[in-house]
Amino acid sequence: MLGAHFWSLVGRALLDAAAVDRVVGSCGPDSVERIYAEAVCGAIGPAAFSLAGRLRLPQLARLLADARLCLGVDTPVLQLAAAVRCPVVGLYGPSDYSRNRPWDSLSRNVRVDTAPYLGESSAEWRDRMSRAFGRIRPEQVLQAADELLRMAA
Repeated sequence: MLGAHFWSLVGRALLDAAAVDRVVGSCGPDSVERIYAEAVCGAIGPAAFSLAGRLRLPQLARLLADARLCLGVDTPVLQLAAAVRCPVVGLYGPSDYSRNRPWDSLSRNVRVDTAPYLGESSAEWRDRMSRAFGRIRPEQVLQAADELLRMAA
């Protein structure tokens, strides 16, 4: 899992560059997810707010359809954003991005290599994949976001 600090750096950088004018944090209704989203938005500042799991799917789809950009990990929300034609930056760690990425949409993928190393045991591979997201850098996400925003303009 990417930490709140990671997402707050990305959100703040997008705001500082005037790439976006607000940041909306999406999460499910689970209390841990809601606290996480609130922490990210609080660290970004007043231009960020959390949905705190309050929107139903049709409401979320409308919000995403009007958004300039959606950033996220491999979740159904990322797929929904692509379905409503919102430009998408998808972050992939241990999931298979080639199968799970949004299709037929304006998107960029930020990922780590998930292929097993020669001679790597399955236990070693699982351990390495548990740390996979930690190897993604905010700069990679910002570069992908910048590319998409320029293409969508």
